[in-house]
Amino acid sequence: MTLVSPSPPLVASKSKLEYIDALRGIAILMVIAVHALHLAGSTTAFLPGPVVAVLTNGAWGVRLFFVASAYTLFRSLHHRRQTERNELLNFYLRRFFRIAPLYYCGMLLYGAWFTYAAGQHCSWRSLGAEAIFLQGLNPYWISSLVPGGWSITVEMCFYLLVPFVARRVTSLNRAVVFLLGTVVLHALLSYGLRHHPLIAETDVWNTYLAWFLPRQLPIFALGFVFYFLSQADLRLRAHTLLAAALIVLAAFALDERLGLVPTAFALLPADLGFGVGFVLLALALSRKPFGFFVNPFTRAIGQVSFGLYVVHFFVLFALNKCGWGDLLSPTGVGSALENYALRYALVLALSYALSYLLHRLVEVPMQQVGKQVIARLEK
Repeated sequence: MTLVSPSPPLVASKSKLEYIDALRGIAILMVIAVHALHLAGSTTAFLPGPVVAVLTNGAWGVRLFFVASAYTLFRSLHHRRQTERNELLNFYLRRFFRIAPLYYCGMLLYGAWFTYAAGQHCSWRSLGAEAIFLQGLNPYWISSLVPGGWSITVEMCFYLLVPFVARRVTSLNRAVVFLLGTVVLHALLSYGLRHHPLIAETDVWNTYLAWFLPRQLPIFALGFVFYFLSQADLRLRAHTLLAAALIVLAAFALDERLGLVPTAFALLPADLGFGVGFVLLALALSRKPFGFFVNPFTRAIGQVSFGLYVVHFFVLFALNKCGWGDLLSPTGVGSALENYALRYALVLALSYALSYLLHRLVEVPMQQVGKQVIARLEK
């Protein structure tokens, strides 16, 4: 008996992709969790170690974004294949109008903030590279003007590859081969570049190697694997997939403190381990939208997740500047947990309000402009 039996590709309806919005919502909630912990207030004072470990692993939420992005890109390309005259150009135009307008707003926002509130300045060359999303090619620029911008440059560079990968990765077997190839490529590059650094600053170089595109390619490749698995007749129950996802994610989240990951898997990079857990979670939700994960709250958060990613740093910086990083004065575990919960709720509420405005005023109108440009080119 096999776990996967061949079946024709399924075309998911818009309603059935609500779980993708929910996954994006979960991803940004994770990211805000770690930044609310470390970028504001009294940070980890009085918080129990396991709580800090779990919240810190919220940083892996960026990889959940990557998995969801790779899936939706592959789905879009396969859906539009041979239906457009300018397929490749249209793909890049959609990506540009989806990402660039809001990101440029972020550059203006943080440029003003760092100049006038923090007295910091960026070089014109780094700003130019960031404007065309190539800051990820330089170790000194990847920590960009827009906080968290490293993931945006990685994703935009990945977009350049997607149409060409999609033409060759046309089945689950090929997706698995591509995944293994990206793992090997990253392992070889990582080994070589760690032993032969191109710059003298060790911290800058190690940060670059943790963020650059080859490190993230296996996560995107997992998104391709997820796409083909989601189209197959997978002979596993949704509850089984969900249980497996939670076990894998919990094991990697707590492994550093509790040693939950078996020795046999110790060589599996944490980001790849989380990526596998996220694919299992996505597969479970694609079959059954469990209400704890897929609900109006997570879907609403997911629909403005890009804006939330861009603005939540600003909210954290502003709260610190105003002295509101701590709404309570932690004196023990209980008050520390209450303080963190209040901070998280405040950051999320303010960030959501800003991101919703940006979604209505910038994202949606500019995506409509992109559609109009494409429609004219298709005539």
